[in-house]
Amino acid sequence: MIGVVDYLAPARGFGYIRENGTERTYWFHATALVGLDFAEALQGERVEFDVIETAKGSEAQAVRPVSF
Repeated sequence: MIGVVDYLAPARGFGYIRENGTERTYWFHATALVGLDFAEALQGERVEFDVIETAKGSEAQAVRPVSF
């Protein structure tokens, strides 16, 4: 999936990604980032990600910068 980093909480180590073309958001933890350090992640940055189902709902994993 492709989306945009919608919100970051650096002090808590998590954020939300909004899926392109929808209003759906996915929670992600800093450990889900691939090829991108959480300190370097920017709100509004385009990313590609996978979605997994957890006991708490859908979650973004393998979050990586979009390759152009």
